[in-house]
Amino acid sequence: MKYLLLTPLLVCIAIISIFFHGSNGNRQLPNKEQLNILTNNVKVSEELYLKSKLSQQDFHRFNYLTSILRCPICANETVLEAPSKLALFIRVEILQMINEHKNNRYILNKLVDQFGNSILLLPPRSDNYLLLWLLPLLLVALSLFVFLRFIFNNRERRLNGHK
Repeated sequence: MKYLLLTPLLVCIAIISIFFHGSNGNRQLPNKEQLNILTNNVKVSEELYLKSKLSQQDFHRFNYLTSILRCPICANETVLEAPSKLALFIRVEILQMINEHKNNRYILNKLVDQFGNSILLLPPRSDNYLLLWLLPLLLVALSLFVFLRFIFNNRERRLNGHK
């Protein structure tokens, strides 16, 4: 419900931001295409608002960080794409840390501390990772060895027994 109330606010802020911070620094009204984008897509209006307040480099950092993080609530959606309130909270938190000039490693570590490795789309591999992949292969190889040994021992017994 609060997210629905936040949407018109973000659209208004984006329109005002475009008016006061035009592409060439002059005051200008948004054109028809910009208004359509703002009213049709909340995510775009959110991004336009953030872009108007952030430098180009910080805006790219924000997009990068939110695109490599998984929403803890939504299934297989990044924080950038997810419509949940928690994803919005994470986006705002990332924005605040970027404004405080925190580096990417600090931001990611803080979010991993809060939500665990599951928030990362590509979590780091641990030592258990190798064990989980190699153990089945080792069990198959051991089973094959025992099976072949059993067959050869039976064959030798038959050959020795029949002689």
